[in-house]
Amino acid sequence: ISNFSKPNFRCRHNINYWKRGEYLGAGAGAHSFMGAGRFANTADVPAYIEGIKEKKPVLSEYYSISEDEGIKESIILGLRMNEGVDLAKLSEEFGTDLTGRFREQLDRLLSLRLIELDGTVMRLTVLGMDLANRVFVEFI
Repeated sequence: ISNFSKPNFRCRHNINYWKRGEYLGAGAGAHSFMGAGRFANTADVPAYIEGIKEKKPVLSEYYSISEDEGIKESIILGLRMNEGVDLAKLSEEFGTDLTGRFREQLDRLLSLRLIELDGTVMRLTVLGMDLANRVFVEFI
């Protein structure tokens, strides 16, 4: 939705974010996502350096992501990509039937022609791309 690329020139950095891949930020103020947690190093450079010297990282924030939040993030971020979200794979990853869980939302969005289902893959239609936030709120 927000990015365009030529074939074979996709930004691996963005794709990693949108697929909820892990990343480790290095340096003062850097952010990371590992396991089910997001955290940020302190932006205070002297405190960051002192933490490195003492081998004790100084975090300014830490947020543990619940399974429910992980599911919602996976759907919303996955819909940002043309290939969409494979609900069967996501259901297997999280150990729950997402098609059943979101049946009402899926039916509503299908009837509004904002999404399409190709087997178990859900993706935005052209209209859905224009109204993506309308789709996303269904999964919040």
